[in-house]
Amino acid sequence: MSGTNIGNLLNTAGVSWGWFEGGFDLTKTNPNGTTGCSRSTTSLITGTKKADYIPHHQPFQYYSSTENPTHVRPTSTALIGQAGDAANHQYDLNDFFAAIQAGNFPAISFLKAPGFQDGHAGYSDPIDEQEFMVNTINYLQTLPSWQQTAVVISYDDSDGWYDHQLGPLVNQSASAADAIAGTGSCGNGATALPGVASGTANAQGRCGYGPRLPLLVISPWAKNNFVDHGHRPDFRPAFHRRRLAERPAHRRRILRCAGELAGRHAELLDDAECGDVCPRCRQRPGGEPKRHSVHKPVCRHTADEARRKTVVFSRIAWACARRAPQHLSANRA
Repeated sequence: MSGTNIGNLLNTAGVSWGWFEGGFDLTKTNPNGTTGCSRSTTSLITGTKKADYIPHHQPFQYYSSTENPTHVRPTSTALIGQAGDAANHQYDLNDFFAAIQAGNFPAISFLKAPGFQDGHAGYSDPIDEQEFMVNTINYLQTLPSWQQTAVVISYDDSDGWYDHQLGPLVNQSASAADAIAGTGSCGNGATALPGVASGTANAQGRCGYGPRLPLLVISPWAKNNFVDHGHRPDFRPAFHRRRLAERPAHRRRILRCAGELAGRHAELLDDAECGDVCPRCRQRPGGEPKRHSVHKPVCRHTADEARRKTVVFSRIAWACARRAPQHLSANRA
């Protein structure tokens, strides 16, 4: 595919990033003897043997600008997430932990569990999924950088079998894949939005809104006991394209607003540049927490202090949101 993705925008802004997916390293051998593209793990909960690496779960492989089709290994641990690395920002999940242990924590990290732990209905289980999330988040919480980290848990856009409420059919479609309003119908396809290819005025097969999707932010910067019920798309290209292309001050702002940089809700974060409570100044002698819209001269952070880390869990299924692990100590949105 051509076109611009969020990885391209991060590259343009000079922000380190990486997609880390279980099974991507074809040189490793699993305890069950599987290796290469056949690396697999059997869930102790479901008893299902599932490939660790699932190609269609790797979005950046679809773009020629961000692909790593032969699964080239990183030039070095120090270059993981950096421009010029041979892996082109596409890594195995183990590389994420190796980079952190080497003191090289990318600013933006997308994590995708191995197949048996990704929470997908049919072959994974909520217990497998939570083991992956809890172990990862508990590890991140032990790091000095945790005070500058936001973890965003994102859910798959079509699976999970859980939503009891049909959303409004804002973008309609009439194709062989549609069935909501009848065989081959999801409303009037003549009104469908245009497609990516030039000349496709009304692309079919993209009926929606789809299922409602929970989204969690786990971070020292997350607002306590806050739930946002608004509708927002996961990625807002216009926002990224405008902000990331502008002057360095805007780049720093995006880094501080880590939730929006990942394409998510900035309002879920108590963030200095988003005009909310400054965690560093949260306890002020004699009273109310400071807000940067009023107290910027007192609470202003340096650019280095503001470079928080964002970790995005991709394709985490419904059960995690409903039965979130109780022993995670971080704040939840």
